Amino acid sequence: MVEVLESCFVVPSDETPKGRLWLSNLGQFARGLFSGTVNFYKKTEATSFFSVEVLKASLAIALVLFYPLAGRCTVGSDGRVELDCNAKGCFFVRAQLERTFDSINFQPSQELEQLFIPSTQMAGSESPFLLLMIQATYLKCGGVVLGFAVNHIITDGQSSFHFIQTWASITRGDLSSIVPPSFDQTPLRARSPPIVKFDLPYKDNAARSTPTDRTTTKLRLSKEQVSSLKSRCNRGKVTKISTFCSVASLIWKCYCYAQNLGPDTTAHLTMPVDIHNRLQPQLPKTHFSNAIVQASAQSKVSKIIHPVHFKLLLKVFKLQLIVSTMNTLGP
Repeated sequence: MVEVLESCFVVPSDETPKGRLWLSNLGQFARGLFSGTVNFYKKTEATSFFSVEVLKASLAIALVLFYPLAGRCTVGSDGRVELDCNAKGCFFVRAQLERTFDSINFQPSQELEQLFIPSTQMAGSESPFLLLMIQATYLKCGGVVLGFAVNHIITDGQSSFHFIQTWASITRGDLSSIVPPSFDQTPLRARSPPIVKFDLPYKDNAARSTPTDRTTTKLRLSKEQVSSLKSRCNRGKVTKISTFCSVASLIWKCYCYAQNLGPDTTAHLTMPVDIHNRLQPQLPKTHFSNAIVQASAQSKVSKIIHPVHFKLLLKVFKLQLIVSTMNTLGP
């Protein structure tokens, strides 16, 4: 079991802008969702290798640049969730685990999450309003595991990676490579009035249930298997179908077979889509927000398992939903 040695709130090391930060509809849809990542570091000869004091000091500096992460979620007068940039700090945990890298299964699993990603329960009464939680776990072999839980209301994968890169650069003393983020949410503001081009299925996160018997695994496809799959999907087609669409089609089809769904059953395929580079103009690489759309396609099982109809569905899913979803979001 992981032993928690210390927990605290790390605040920005300098004065930061105060006030409320408006969030786009994409942020509103992601309320209550924390995205977890785990990074593993083997022991090096450096004398200050993952010194907890160095980590907290550099984190405090990073929070000056990424000051919204030190704030709290709140609700505005219009009922929309906003960020209160109040510099209360992010939640930081120092822990230890009497295990080595060799004894840890690196496959994605609930155990990995429970060991290394801080939970909202650890932060107490502040947990519903937090934006960033970090856990540094020191292993028996001298290695360190950094676990992050970031509120999806303000970040996506690209934004989170930007923060982690910046924190790492500050820790190393490499300030020349730091690029400040932009928190301007205007490019993600919905059209007013909205233009609805098609019905987009949406389910509130609060209504989603988490299965208690969830199993997570990683499926490995060889280069030869992917090539064979794409060849079958593209046979006789003028417009080429991508690797993504080919693999997604296989998974969707296999799911329908595995669930033994009837031919008249409506099946859904939903996945997050990064729209940073899909907007016109594109969002800058320094843009910090949640720019993830939950794209969804649906069809009768009879069409999904039919080879010809299914390829057409995947093209519609890729071209229509990814590009158009942003334009259908209401104010």
